[in-house]
Amino acid sequence: MRFIKTFFLFFLLTQSLIAISSAQDSTIAPRKKRAFLVLPLVINTPETKFGGGALGTVIFKIGKDTSVRSSNVQSFIIYTQRKQIVVESGGGLFFKKENYIVKWFGTYSYFPDRFYGLGNNTPKSNMETYTYRQIYLTSQYMRKIYKKLYGGFDYELQDVISLDYEPGGLFDQENILGRNGGTGSGLGPLIAWDNRNNAFYPTKGAYLQVSYVLFRNIFGSNFKFQTNFFDFRKFIKLGGQNVLALQLFSQITSGDVPVRNLSYIGGPFIMRGYYLGRYRDNNAIAIQSEYRMRVWRRFGAVAFAGLGEVSQQLKDYSINGLKYSLGAGIRFAIVPKESINLRVDFAIGKNSSGFYLYLTEAF
Repeated sequence: MRFIKTFFLFFLLTQSLIAISSAQDSTIAPRKKRAFLVLPLVINTPETKFGGGALGTVIFKIGKDTSVRSSNVQSFIIYTQRKQIVVESGGGLFFKKENYIVKWFGTYSYFPDRFYGLGNNTPKSNMETYTYRQIYLTSQYMRKIYKKLYGGFDYELQDVISLDYEPGGLFDQENILGRNGGTGSGLGPLIAWDNRNNAFYPTKGAYLQVSYVLFRNIFGSNFKFQTNFFDFRKFIKLGGQNVLALQLFSQITSGDVPVRNLSYIGGPFIMRGYYLGRYRDNNAIAIQSEYRMRVWRRFGAVAFAGLGEVSQQLKDYSINGLKYSLGAGIRFAIVPKESINLRVDFAIGKNSSGFYLYLTEAF
């Protein structure tokens, strides 16, 4: 019944979006290469259940060079069945000849959440509820070094204003760092390779980002730690509009890492089918694949699979510790020209499952 309810809602949304985006197409001025999109937003994830709000997006070209990929700025506000509030803004700017790229993503969250403890084998019976209020920001500034190779720096801020939990529970028993809130603020270098043909729905090319962020008092951090981030994506066109998308992701942290900065798997992007942060520890690794196909007009379909796990130390990774993610989904092109999709996915994991109604692709 839940799947039928989700699919029915998805169907109703696509019908209204056809009218909205068709009208939107007529407002795009060819000379300015600019499009605006304002619409009601509905999401569904295991973390939020259903949520509703509003989304605003502007898509535009910087300069007259049509070979430069489209830039975008997107903001939304959402309220969920779990009484969560999320205000989010983000985007990416591609400047002349793509010599410079700027990306950012920021949120304010009031979020009743779940905590299962740390580690790759925490039982469901561990589950405790807690509520956090936080401001999160990540921003990246990149300059072209050679062809599609970029260098720059990555700034990250996670300011946990409050974290409310039941005293004497897991947070206290495991002496979880950051359970009283605090600020993680860090800066570090990054290097990236990006020759994707589209930032929203690539059909060919590759993306690689490697960064090292150092969190220290000099940057305003209450905690002393470091994060190594690796994200590689490859997109292979298989004929027609069918695409095989692959991703290898890892995050390695060390030092005095607060709980909200720890690595994790789960959520709408990494290892769908698991509650976001269901497994959380110093290190996380995941490999994902997705077969994407255009079915009819604006509608598409996908099938995906993934493997991932978390660990306290790198030597703790093992084949037996891998979690799996399997699923399928439907796509609807809200802005066909830019390949911006609404997606609904159903995924299963090890003793876990989830429905996702979301904008844009998982990776």
